[in-house]
Amino acid sequence: MSPGEGSYAFRGVDDALALTLLRSSYDPDPYPEIGLHRLRFAVNLAAAAAPNKDLISTAYDFTHPLDVISGASRRPASGALVSLESGAAAVSAIKAPEDGEAGELVVRVYETEGQATAVKLKFSREVLQAALVDLHEQPLRDAQPVKVSGRGVSFEIYANCIATLRLKLAG
Repeated sequence: MSPGEGSYAFRGVDDALALTLLRSSYDPDPYPEIGLHRLRFAVNLAAAAAPNKDLISTAYDFTHPLDVISGASRRPASGALVSLESGAAAVSAIKAPEDGEAGELVVRVYETEGQATAVKLKFSREVLQAALVDLHEQPLRDAQPVKVSGRGVSFEIYANCIATLRLKLAG
């Protein structure tokens, strides 16, 4: 990636904040400033002791604004597919497994505060089974068991680590 391609910077000096919105580059685009540019930025004021997961959630909400789609449906919109009930963690990915069946999901979370935590996730449907897997979605040999209770799952995650769950949800 050439300098300036998709990278913007901010700096704080003497009670001032500066933000570079367009940066010059040479390759592959020698004229990046020509044309119409639409940029969004935000400043978030937070307490010094604010947990990282709150800052991550605020940034996610800004970069992924709510989209409303109008149309007929047989089912009313209700709730989220997955929500974090407790634990210093953030959900970073939800996807179908590479070799999965209907009703299976892979959910990836990461620890946000630099210390081990107990994570509890709640799903929109009953969880039939859940297990920790590696990044290739293969079962971990010495993984701790994932506790499944109705629509909830809970497990431990180590400091500064990623955990990947493979789940089967009720139809």
